[in-house]
Amino acid sequence: MKVKPKKLFDYEEVNQLTPQLEQKFKQLLFHKKELAKASKQLKQKKVEPILIGEIPIDCLHEVKVLQLAVQEHYQTYKKILFEVEKMGGKITDLELGRVEFPAKIEGRHCQLTWQLGVTQVPYPEFSENSKLPQNQGKKEKRSAQKSNALKDMLKLGRGPLLHF
Repeated sequence: MKVKPKKLFDYEEVNQLTPQLEQKFKQLLFHKKELAKASKQLKQKKVEPILIGEIPIDCLHEVKVLQLAVQEHYQTYKKILFEVEKMGGKITDLELGRVEFPAKIEGRHCQLTWQLGVTQVPYPEFSENSKLPQNQGKKEKRSAQKSNALKDMLKLGRGPLLHF
C-alpha cells in the first residue's frame, strides 16, 4: 500500500483558510465551555459525566438532560477537531488555537503556523534539522541569513509571535 505524501501548503493557501479556521476554533471554544459547564453541574450533583455510551434510564430528568448536553457538546467538539485536521494542518495547541501546515519554502521543509486571532501567517517555522540544499545561490543564502536573524529577533521577544 502506497502512503500518500502530505500536501505542502504555501502562504496564500493557509491565509485563505483563515476564515474557516477562525469559525471552527470559535465553535470549539463554545462547545468546550458548554461541555465544562454541564460537567460541572453534574459533578455538583455527585454524578460523573458520561461522554460516550448509554445514560441510565433511572436517573433524574435534570441529570439526563445534563448528560445529553455533555454528550452532544463532546461529539460536536470531536467532529470539529476532525474537520480542522481534514483541512491538512496539525493542531498543535487547542488553548491558543494553533495549527501548523506543512510547507517547503526556500528549499527547506517548514511549518506555516496559523493562530486564532492572527489574520495572516507571518513567517515559516523551520525545524532544527531542516537543511538548505548544497547548491543554493547567494540570494537564497541571504534569505536564509535573514530567516536566522528573524529567529534571533523573535527569541528576544521582538516581531510576530512564533516558536522555533
